[in-house]
Amino acid sequence: MGIFSKEQSSVIDQLLQRGMSDFDIAQRVCPADEDPELLLEAVSIHRERHDQAATA
Repeated sequence: MGIFSKEQSSVIDQLLQRGMSDFDIAQRVCPADEDPELLLEAVSIHRERHDQAATA
């Protein structure tokens, strides 16, 4: 179970396919009242899982 909703995960997957950086993705999915750096590690983990699924 991740910290992102299905909708957020879908958006993250689309942004990963566009080649966006983890920080830019964190900024896009972060609520307005939160610091995107708090989500940076979670986005990085999501990227790793995305990459593993793509190579499997």
